[in-house]
Amino acid sequence: MLPSLLFFALLAPIGGLPLEEEPALDTIQLEKSRRPVEGRIVHINPDRIVLREKSRLREIEREEIEEFSSINEELAAVMPDLRNVTTAIQTQGLESLAKTCEERGLSGEARLVWWSILRLEPENEAAHEALGNRQSKGNWQARLTNRWWTMDKVRNEEPKWRDGYELTTTHFDVRSNLPWFETVRASVMAEEMFVCLYQSLGDQFGLYWPSRRMTLHLHGDHTYDGGADLRATVDREARRVSFDFEKGFQPWLFSRHLSELILAEAAWEQGDGRAAVPMWITIGMEEALQAYLGLGDVAAATIDFNPEREHTHNRAVHATAEDPYSVSRVLNFASGDFRRADNELQRAQAYTLFSYCMNGENRTYRKGLEQYFGLALEGRGSISDFRNSLALKSKRDLEEFEEAWHAWVKTR
Repeated sequence: MLPSLLFFALLAPIGGLPLEEEPALDTIQLEKSRRPVEGRIVHINPDRIVLREKSRLREIEREEIEEFSSINEELAAVMPDLRNVTTAIQTQGLESLAKTCEERGLSGEARLVWWSILRLEPENEAAHEALGNRQSKGNWQARLTNRWWTMDKVRNEEPKWRDGYELTTTHFDVRSNLPWFETVRASVMAEEMFVCLYQSLGDQFGLYWPSRRMTLHLHGDHTYDGGADLRATVDREARRVSFDFEKGFQPWLFSRHLSELILAEAAWEQGDGRAAVPMWITIGMEEALQAYLGLGDVAAATIDFNPEREHTHNRAVHATAEDPYSVSRVLNFASGDFRRADNELQRAQAYTLFSYCMNGENRTYRKGLEQYFGLALEGRGSISDFRNSLALKSKRDLEEFEEAWHAWVKTR
């Protein structure tokens, strides 16, 4: 069973779901109880299941459980097919997939599939009826914003930001004034990224699935206000990431900053609000995921998931740096070090330090890194915690570690 997955569901204007509506609660049927326990399952392992019941986490031993249902596992099951809907060139199998999503409680994903059918067959009656669209004067119309749109306008016009598209998915509330079918594409990709994150970093670190919703703002015009130097901004407190896509949707940028938000929420969930994950490890994970997704190249258009892939660009940036940062400096990176335009070396070294701890020296430091990450989830994560976790007891141990790290980068 996968440690976690994606959630998508479109909103009221496009078919009757209110924006605040969330997927049905997960359920756990205990062997010695007549009524199921409800909440959001945030973690599954062979020994126990962790359930968030409102504001508290509850661990339930697997031997006490008769059966359970998890929206995250339902999403994982359909993702191999769902990921392809926005690039499909024919509708064969898509109606069946949409109905499967509905049956699994994935109404948001189902709507994304129905819209993918209309991208290919704008007059498809079954898709229009499933989405709650209407016919007027011989034309199908969809209520995508505060007005009804003909299919011709859906294809060729974009709303102003103040009247932007809004759609709700299992994990995300999306607001966008990108072209409609680019908005659908971004929504599917966000959920695919979520699933891939938990099939890689989630497995490696036992990450919990976020139970709180996240918000995506996709600005297709000049209305992005994050500053000229930053094309995306992450607001962890608001659980929102905003993107400047005035020049078009860019998957590499989308993956980089959406993963930061998901990782922050996973840490909050697992640490039950106490987590203080150092910025370098968050950025290191973020860059690692971008490599796994095959989105390290700015020209990449689709996800090509391979959890063994390295971020060759970041390695090259570090390897060729005239004056690379010391390990102590990287461990002390703060958010401000990554919130300016000239942050390429900082990102590169955060990634290579993470990758070296995971894979270098025959994975000597991997368990230490996992221990360090666990401490960070408890609100710790200092340099002393790092050194203790990786058994770098003396100053000379740390110096030798740093020398080996720099050398490892140059030999790959």
